Amino acid sequence: NKNMEALSMKQRNPYSSKWNLMFNMNPNSDMTPLTVADMEFDVADPIKDALETFINTYPLVYSELTHSYQEAVIDGFKNRHNITFAKNHMVQSTGVVSALYALVEVLSQKGEGVLIQTPVYSQFMQVIKNTKRTIIDSPLVYDKGIYTIDFDDLDKKLEHAKIMILCQPHNPVGRIFSREELEKIHALTTKHQVTVISDEVHADFTITKPFVSYFEVDPNAIICTGASKSFNLAALQTSNIFIPKQYTRDKFNERNNKLGVRNPNILGYIATEAAYRDGAVWLDDKISIIRSNFDYLKKSIQDTKLIISPLEGMYLAWINYENYGLDEETFMKLLRDNDLYVSPGSSFGQRGFFRVNLAATFNVIERFTTVLLHVVEEI
Repeated sequence: NKNMEALSMKQRNPYSSKWNLMFNMNPNSDMTPLTVADMEFDVADPIKDALETFINTYPLVYSELTHSYQEAVIDGFKNRHNITFAKNHMVQSTGVVSALYALVEVLSQKGEGVLIQTPVYSQFMQVIKNTKRTIIDSPLVYDKGIYTIDFDDLDKKLEHAKIMILCQPHNPVGRIFSREELEKIHALTTKHQVTVISDEVHADFTITKPFVSYFEVDPNAIICTGASKSFNLAALQTSNIFIPKQYTRDKFNERNNKLGVRNPNILGYIATEAAYRDGAVWLDDKISIIRSNFDYLKKSIQDTKLIISPLEGMYLAWINYENYGLDEETFMKLLRDNDLYVSPGSSFGQRGFFRVNLAATFNVIERFTTVLLHVVEEI
């Protein structure tokens, strides 16, 4: 498909972190990197149209939030997941990670514990380290590809924590925790008086089961959301954070004001509103492609020693290569030498694994899989 080839060329723009990461390793690569969690899909037409119309109509002046934007976001969650967030709980941030920095600083003191569940998105660790808090790790339990929560361990570890950062769906392992699991987390965090911040930015990618927001079991939890993952809008730096407690909301805004952190830009607002209002058909199509990509990859590697974890939510596959007996440096070099670019498990806190970004056209995943099979056959 010429369009797809053209898109792949177009994606190699000089600003792309993901592509630059690959070209820094191999300037002559002709593969698509499957590392950083953004998508190899063109911008949805309703978003393009909304941005074009706005730019052709108005100057790019200092801006503020509109009621229309707030309603679009609230309606988006109601329509897709039947979740009803309160409009007055919503604050804006330039991203979920920048919101996590602000929230950790507002809700805890230096040295206090912040609980995470490894393997997990590397920025969680960075936020805790950089704000001089203490990482409390209650690792997920791995068994033949499946990850579960060790609630006894969680109970013990929460004694030392002030905050728990939950990842729902969980990046990188692909779990959407069930309502029952979330209720157990809520019971334990209530017992230990721990505030939960739930990163739900991947919520829309429901691959094999429906999404359950932590907010549904804990109406006092802080929920981090954004259209950035669902609609590939990371560059527009616009996130919506739901903070139920007025005091915490005020402190969040106060901390950002003190650091000169302003609200997101107008184009982020325009794109996000268009995404939530008119992007459902585009998003459903992409979820369907991602689901097919996962099924293809899973089926293709079933006769190898690789073990792929089930994908309940997200567009990222998590694969265990421990059966090959190679350390991470050796295995990752083997992939790179064969022009394959994935994220190493160590960056999520678990060696012996790698993460593959499936948000690309089928031909990209097919080509990756063919080379991957060749690599593991040669080991």
